[in-house]
Amino acid sequence: QDQKGWMWFGTSQGLSRFDGYQFVNFVHSEDDSLSLSGTLVRVICEDRRGNLLVGMENGGLNVFDRELEVFYHPYEDHPLFKDREVSVNDIQEDADGTLWLGTNHGILLVDTLGHVTAVSQTDNHVGLSLELEFVRVLQFDQTGKLWAGTNTGVFIVDPRDLSVEPFSLPLKEQRDEIWEIFLDPEGAIWIGTYSNGAF
Repeated sequence: QDQKGWMWFGTSQGLSRFDGYQFVNFVHSEDDSLSLSGTLVRVICEDRRGNLLVGMENGGLNVFDRELEVFYHPYEDHPLFKDREVSVNDIQEDADGTLWLGTNHGILLVDTLGHVTAVSQTDNHVGLSLELEFVRVLQFDQTGKLWAGTNTGVFIVDPRDLSVEPFSLPLKEQRDEIWEIFLDPEGAIWIGTYSNGAF
């Protein structure tokens, strides 16, 4: 639900908006450059400035123009997006207004000026690169650190220096897909896995 009270639903066929009376559907069209950049919606996020952001599977990031009711794709020509079929799976906004995007190519940052950078690797673990990870879910904890759930486990990113640390779970198997990370009101982090239950 956005600040105007509208409900937004992401589906495998596009985006739907409900105003309490009727649905309006937004879909991808090959003939319309101002339509959604893909068919399957992965995440919907409204930032603190009221921008509606839509992350697509293999379609990058869309920004909805509320007045014209069209979608812009401001980063489609950026090297970190272009020709990579980037899927934006989750979006988190930090206290500074920077957007953190969980993608199939790691984590991308978009600052308030629109500059895009990638969280690459940590100095403490040589060869550990988030750019190779499918990041499904992101969650800031109460200390401001970012928890990233991937297809191979959990990583913690320190936004101050972009260092990355793996976080070990007591799994029956060595690796598992992380499907949910939730911060509860008491500050505890809940982690939902594909085949090992919840922690």
